[in-house]
Amino acid sequence: MREVSDLLLANNFSLNKVILTSIVRPKTLAALRQLDVTRKIYLLQFLHESRLLSTLNPSSLNLEGANLSHIHIGSPGESTDMRYITLYGASLDNASFA
Repeated sequence: MREVSDLLLANNFSLNKVILTSIVRPKTLAALRQLDVTRKIYLLQFLHESRLLSTLNPSSLNLEGANLSHIHIGSPGESTDMRYITLYGASLDNASFA
């Protein structure tokens, strides 16, 4: 998250496709392979709040092939706006978004 934050700051919060595909995507997929479910949720929320997973962002991050199984975002009484998120091609077995 720190490295992505640094990239966002250095590029005025706008990352082009080259940076997303050659730096951010591989680092994100590598991190997701090492994280437990709780930390995967934190990383997804960070990417979403940074607008890197938004369908409204023409340069959204592609998480195809990411294992996001068993993540549960949002719970009763907790508001998490995950509208416009793109997780095309990610494994979402037993995942939920409330």
